Amino acid sequence: MEGKASGLSSLLAEGAFWRQWLLEKALPLWHGAGWDPVNGLYHERLFQNGQPDEQAPRRLMVQARQIATYCHAVLDGLMPPAVAKQALAAFGRVRALYHAPDGQRGWIFSRTVAGQRQGAFDGRRDFYAHAFILYAHAMAGRVSQGSLQEALRLQAQTLVEDINQLFLAPPPGRGATAAALRPQPQNPLMHFLEALLACQESWESPSVTGSRFFTHWAGRIVAKCLDQMVRNVSSHGTSNQARNTGWLVLPEDFVGCNFNSPWRPSISWRVEPGHQVEWAWLLLKWLRLNPVRGGGGESTLRHQALVSAKRLALPWLEQAHFLPDAVTPTGAVMEAGQRLWPQTEKLRLLGTVLAEDPFPVAFPLKDTYSYQARAVRAAFLPDKLKGGWIDRLEQPAAFMPASSLYHIYGAARGLALL
Repeated sequence: MEGKASGLSSLLAEGAFWRQWLLEKALPLWHGAGWDPVNGLYHERLFQNGQPDEQAPRRLMVQARQIATYCHAVLDGLMPPAVAKQALAAFGRVRALYHAPDGQRGWIFSRTVAGQRQGAFDGRRDFYAHAFILYAHAMAGRVSQGSLQEALRLQAQTLVEDINQLFLAPPPGRGATAAALRPQPQNPLMHFLEALLACQESWESPSVTGSRFFTHWAGRIVAKCLDQMVRNVSSHGTSNQARNTGWLVLPEDFVGCNFNSPWRPSISWRVEPGHQVEWAWLLLKWLRLNPVRGGGGESTLRHQALVSAKRLALPWLEQAHFLPDAVTPTGAVMEAGQRLWPQTEKLRLLGTVLAEDPFPVAFPLKDTYSYQARAVRAAFLPDKLKGGWIDRLEQPAAFMPASSLYHIYGAARGLALL
């Protein structure tokens, strides 16, 4: 009993630190120095002295992440309502600058707003960036009301249809069907699912009647991934480590980085632990948002999702050390580098498993959670950066990427709201 009390008190103390760090340092820094009032956009990155890099092109992905994060912080009560107004203003500015400026379907990759190339843009259509601007629609919708909220919902539906046409539907002339999905790297597909679940939370709660557009799309992605990725991973494995009993994690299940036609892993078999824990967290979120209503196939899919989430999560959560950049399917380290974002994703998953208790664990969860939180802040969040961070331990950079705030907040809010 004394051990349990000690674990809880340690975790609560750690949560108090993270709450103070968010309230007094990180959120004010990136809302202040990280905001560009001249262009009405967020800065791409700050130098370690806290000054913005004015010349860096502004990527759509970064704008979307910052908008979503500050909307989330307002909803959590960690930032005042005025911050939501700024985020919504940024959203309007981003839509004006990034949505189809060349007359083509979709959103452009980045814009240059300063220097000799001011006004130039990179017109590539990027699945990853589209997933995050969809996520920003969902979070902006939660801090909006009335006609704006409804407009955001309709825009989000159109965006899903654009994503389908740009990145998922088979090319013309290849027997396209409504149920078919074009092979894709797993990372943008993962964040597309995250955005769909956020849209479901914003507009399709169980208590609200009406369309289940986002709910159906999220279920479709989960079913396709669990069916195709798992089956093809197991049948195309390079060793008996790739088994057909789950999805991704070592030593039994894992998800590779890229998939070729027809949804088969690429030959490299590069596995990123950070993505394994992200997938586990998403599967648990999908299960939470979609309680069982029927039987048969639905029950089977839920069981498969839970089994996969467990097998994806446990090998990484049990390890005390930081997650490396990449490993092989057999667990050998391919890239030993240590970045901030995988560690925060591990923290977020630890918090979710503690809060929801989806499956039993054989290690002291509270102690592990508080230990990992202390280790992350000691290594990546030094006091001298005053709300900033180190992105990569082995290669300290002169700047701090704004894109990391999304990952940090996802982990820190679970600690700050204990």
